[in-house]
Order: sequence, then C-alpha cells, then structure tokens
Amino acid sequence: MTAELGQQANPLAHTVHIQVVQLADDDGGRRATADPQAITRWVDFANKVYAPVGLRLEFDPRRDWATLNNTAANSMNVDPRPPHVSGRLGSGIAAWYPGKLVVFIRYGSGTSPTHHCFAYWKDDFVAMGSTFRNQLDCAFSHEIGHYLGLLHPENKGFDTVEEAEKHFIQTGRKPSVYEGDGLSDTPPCPDIRTLRHQTTVTSIELDGVRFELPRRNIMSDYLEADSLTPQQIAIARWFVEYRVKNNMRFPVNTDAGSPIQAETLRTLATQDCRVTRDKIPASDYDARYWSNDSWLAFRFREKGSARLALPVAESGLYRLDFYGARAVSFGKVQLSLDGKPLGEPIDFYAPRTIPSGRMSLDTMRLTAGDHVLQVEVVGRNAASTAYSFALDCIELVRS
Repeated sequence: MTAELGQQANPLAHTVHIQVVQLADDDGGRRATADPQAITRWVDFANKVYAPVGLRLEFDPRRDWATLNNTAANSMNVDPRPPHVSGRLGSGIAAWYPGKLVVFIRYGSGTSPTHHCFAYWKDDFVAMGSTFRNQLDCAFSHEIGHYLGLLHPENKGFDTVEEAEKHFIQTGRKPSVYEGDGLSDTPPCPDIRTLRHQTTVTSIELDGVRFELPRRNIMSDYLEADSLTPQQIAIARWFVEYRVKNNMRFPVNTDAGSPIQAETLRTLATQDCRVTRDKIPASDYDARYWSNDSWLAFRFREKGSARLALPVAESGLYRLDFYGARAVSFGKVQLSLDGKPLGEPIDFYAPRTIPSGRMSLDTMRLTAGDHVLQVEVVGRNAASTAYSFALDCIELVRS
C-alpha cells in the first residue's frame, strides 16, 4: 500500500528551505538555464510526495537563489566510483548554505545542456539538469529520495521485454535478481526502458512469471511516479531527522586531527561479544567519510560487553571525541572509561551504513598509560536487526 499523493503531512513536520545554485563556467559561459517557476512547481510536487515523511520544502527565489561561475561544478556528473570528485566538490559548496537543501542547476559536461539529474544519500546536494522543457516534475522528487537514503525499487536495465526474459531464464528464473532496494514492500522488477513512458502497461510476464511495474513509486524510473511505500517513508523520515539534526549536512569521521585508530586498540576482555578488526565493506567505504579503511567490529549478543586498552601518552585534561558507525544491524551502546559512563547510551541504528561523525563525550583528567574503555550493548532500536556495533577511531583532545 502506498502513501498517496496529497496525503496529510506528518504532524512532526520539518520545514527546510531549498537553496538553488545556478551554475556557469569560470568565464560565465555555458550558463545553466534556471526557471524559478519550474522550480516552484517541483517543490509543490515534492511537498505532496513527502508529506507522509514529515518534510515540507520552501522556496523563495528572492532569498533562496545564488549564481556561481565554476566550470568543475557546472560539469558535475554522477560519480559513483573513487575519487568521487563530483560528490566531494558539490558537498563542499553545499557547506556554504547550512540548514538548507542545496540544489545545483548545471549545464553538464557536454556541448549541449544536460537533462540528467543525480543525488546520493552521502552527499549534501541534489544536481538537476538545465533542460527544463524536458524535466519532469517527478524527477526532482526522485532525486530528493536518493538524498534521503532511498534506492530504485527495480534493478537491471533492458531495452525490451524480450531482452529481460532472456536474462531471466539465463539466471535461473529467480525474481530476486531484480531486487533493487531490499525492501519487502517494493517487489523486485526489471527496468524495461521502452516501457517507462507507456503508462497503460502496468505489468509484464517473463517466462510465465508476472512482475508488477512500480509506476506509482517515486523512486522508480517508470511513470507515473508520485508516492512512497511505508518502508520507504520510514527510511526517508529517519534521514530527514538525521539531516535536520546535523544542519542538513552529512556527518563524516575525517575531522579528527590525531585519531587513535580503533583497530589498533588492544582487547582486554569480552563477554557475549566477538571483536574483530575488519575492513569496512567496499560498498560502504569512501575516504571522504571514514578515518581509515578499517574499523573495530563488535558482534554482541542480546547483552554483552568488551573492554579495550585506550593508551594515553601524557597526563592531562582531555576531551574524548568518539567516531563510530551507524547501520541497520547496530544496537544501543553505553561507553565507559575506567568504570565511569561517558554520557547516556547511544542508538547507533541507521537504515544505511554511515559514519557517526564526531561525538564529543566527557572531559576528564587522565594519567599517562593505558585506560579501560568499555563498550556495552544495552538494547536496540525497534527497527534494528541485531546488536552489533563498529568503532572507527577515537581522539583525545587536550584541554
């Protein structure tokens, strides 16, 4: 069941201003065409789609508009592989506008203006094209979905049904091969490019197996997209809350000046917990976000704890800055140092695997030598699938 277009907003709605940045090259050439009326229409459409999430967008071209001559930004393209140049550049510019959802209107990398759009939930912007005549209102809402942690419900692109059927047979007739986002209320489906705009076609059959096309789902490439499923709403709502809490920026674990890498810490004791030094999964690792490519992983049972040796080089007054991770299988954790709790328990659940960013805990006087850092699981979020946890690094900041 979908949340239909126009459904009433969550009463705990967050109002967020759009910041449009109209781009051009360094010399002012290839300026992107930006139409305030079209953007207003996009925002109105998005507010209907995301009302069940509790997100309301506002846009006033008199104050939410800027121009920028920057060839690299004007040429940004979807950039999923290292070194993620577009994501790094765009998020850096977006930091100039704290508290806003930054939308770039760019010309593109070619000689003709692009209609291509992109966004990524680890980046702090939405990139739209410059061809407003060909830009569908739902495209903006689709990219906001990516900005809020949502993925495409369909998987594997084909030009025709015949190509998809051939692939389906070759892969053992398993519908799961077309699973796009891992959500149970968005059934697996292949993407058939020639059917995207044929709105009268609502399902296809591959070798006797029927697939419903997710036409109403805003994260689908099929038209007529205008709604979200309950599970998508839950993910987007979590990301809205998280982004608003962090001034619309995505926290990173690269702020530590002199980090103590967690995987170098010595394990003193464990109870109902397995501690391993693991590489961060390639699908989640990006040097923009993490202090290193490894972390210390804790696999707790329903209850459990682990004690680590935290080295202190010189006696003094220190603030303990903690950098961890959040994930769908992570629990609620209480940190303690030398038997003293460091703040309240922290819920490390997230719908996606993300860095926690700097979490400044207590300031205390420490003597030189090893101190005992205890990590104890005390429960889990109702949405979490397990009680795990991961520590990226720690920094002792001299006060």
